[in-house]
Amino acid sequence: MKPAGETEFLKHLLLSLAHDADIVLDLHCDHQAVLHVYMGTSLWPDAMDLSAQIGAPTTLLASDSGGTPFDEANSKLWWILAEKFPAYPIPSACLAATVELRGVTDTDMKQTEQDARNLYSFLQRRGYIAGTAPKLPELLAEATPLEGVDYVTAESTGILTFLKKPGDFVHKGEPIAQLIHPMNISGAGEDVIVKSRTAGMLFARCLDRFARPGKIVAKIAGKKILDGKGKKLLTS
Repeated sequence: MKPAGETEFLKHLLLSLAHDADIVLDLHCDHQAVLHVYMGTSLWPDAMDLSAQIGAPTTLLASDSGGTPFDEANSKLWWILAEKFPAYPIPSACLAATVELRGVTDTDMKQTEQDARNLYSFLQRRGYIAGTAPKLPELLAEATPLEGVDYVTAESTGILTFLKKPGDFVHKGEPIAQLIHPMNISGAGEDVIVKSRTAGMLFARCLDRFARPGKIVAKIAGKKILDGKGKKLLTS
């Protein structure tokens, strides 16, 4: 592989550093969110200790999320080989996961220090760092399919007022936000209620409060696979 530009060079460098690792944790943060994890379906439940240790109330599973995110670039190869050669016991040799450390404004010192301690304890328990890890906390919630995520989108333009916050459980058809038309003071437009298509935890929402048609304003982790899902499961 010969990278053609700066972005490609950086991706090539990162993959070169990570491709032979036993564990790859791609640390991110969403806009406004609870702590959540993305990982391959075949890694669960063996990797349950990661979600339990860091206290993630949402873990999302997919065999192919579309677009080859960094965690799958490291781990997907192994379950593809296992499927191609079923007569051979090929293990998932790389535990790779994307860990979303809440939102971009979550910089509270005590919280971030606890996140660091949790990752340290996870690596201790796995045997990569010396010392004895503390007792594994209970898993907050079972993993759900990435195909069950409702990417709630705005159908019109408006000022966004949320009725639900990250971490709230919502029911199918329940209002989660209201779009206020900028011109409704003169009767030129109507307010629009934005509803969930599934039942589950609202685990992330957008940071800005002005919506346009097609904008993803919230993400809800449902247990049931939703109809009409495309191949790019991280956005649709």
